Amino acid sequence: MTRAVDGERRRLRVGRVVRPHGVRGLLKVKWIAPEVSLAAGTTVYLGEGADAEPLRVAAVSALKPPFLLVTVDGCTTVEGAEALRGSTLWMAKAALPELEGDAYYVADLLGMRVESADGEPLGEVVEVIETGAADVYVVRGDGGEVLLPATREVVRRVDLAARLIVVVPLPGMVE
Repeated sequence: MTRAVDGERRRLRVGRVVRPHGVRGLLKVKWIAPEVSLAAGTTVYLGEGADAEPLRVAAVSALKPPFLLVTVDGCTTVEGAEALRGSTLWMAKAALPELEGDAYYVADLLGMRVESADGEPLGEVVEVIETGAADVYVVRGDGGEVLLPATREVVRRVDLAARLIVVVPLPGMVE
C-alpha cells in the first residue's frame, strides 16, 4: 500500500478497479468508502499521485457490497476496462461533504501508521472492516497482521495530519 503524498492528501481513496464487467467497458469496483456515495456526473481520478487521470462517471449500479459497477466516459470496450484493472479510484476531498469536529472518512485511515502508546510500531492500516459493534482496523507490519477494534478503549488518537494512529492494544492482541 502506498503512502499519500501532498497531492494525494487533497483526494480520498475510495476504491479499486477489480476487473472489467462484460464487454462494454463497465468496471467492477471494490468501494472502500461506504460513507461516500458515487453518482453519475462525479469526477473520479484513476491511478496514483500526480499521474491520476480525471474521469467523469457516466453511470453507477450497486452490486453486493462492497462492489459497484461503474461506467466512466471514454471507456466503452472490454480492452479499455482491462487497461484500468487494479487502478486506485480517488475523489477530490473538496467535492465531499464537510465532516464536523474530529470526524474523518474511513478511507482516510488506509495507509496510516499505527503504533502503541509506548511508541512501538505495529504497521499500517490496510483495511477497515465494518461490523455491527465497531469497525476493525486491519494493521500489517513486521510482526504480522493485527486486528484492532476501533473503540475508545483501544484507539487513543487519530492524527490525520501526521498520518498516525496511537493505540493501546488489549492483552493478547499483539505478541
